[in-house]
Amino acid sequence: MYMCYLASPAAFDALDAAAVNGHLDVGRYIVPHVKDKKYVHGTKAAGILAHAISARHMDVVEYLFGQDSSWWDLAEAFIAAVAVEQHTLADRIFEAYRREDKEAFLVEVAGHEGNLQAVKYLYYNGQNNSELISDAFVSAANYSHIATMEFLYDTKRVSRGAFDEAMMDVATWRRP
Repeated sequence: MYMCYLASPAAFDALDAAAVNGHLDVGRYIVPHVKDKKYVHGTKAAGILAHAISARHMDVVEYLFGQDSSWWDLAEAFIAAVAVEQHTLADRIFEAYRREDKEAFLVEVAGHEGNLQAVKYLYYNGQNNSELISDAFVSAANYSHIATMEFLYDTKRVSRGAFDEAMMDVATWRRP
């Protein structure tokens, strides 16, 4: 989750509650206020879009997703869309991510929460070259997402160097 420097966290608490509970009118009221006050300038509103997706309030999702995509944690939103089998939305989120960020989405999703279902979705939808799989394997290892590591390893596309790096990272990782 991303932390925001906000002048009014109450606005985001209200927007999150509106997203979770499907209150589109409240969202339509809060978003212009947030824009006017520039509360999200340079920040991401942690989880709000994902919460609306998980709650299956698609009217709220469409409204929020229609705003600046840099506001949202797109990896978390993607994982939520895959979890509720909103594959068209998942594809749209993936495309928004590609426009916004240069990092490989599979690598972020593998490390973000290690969500195996979302990793498989990306893999089976073309995010499956050897370099990408190797990087995702290392990312999953850094967060101890064993099931995700196992899936990626079983694709037989993890390079020896990535495997060695992941094992070294895991072996030398120290808990705080």
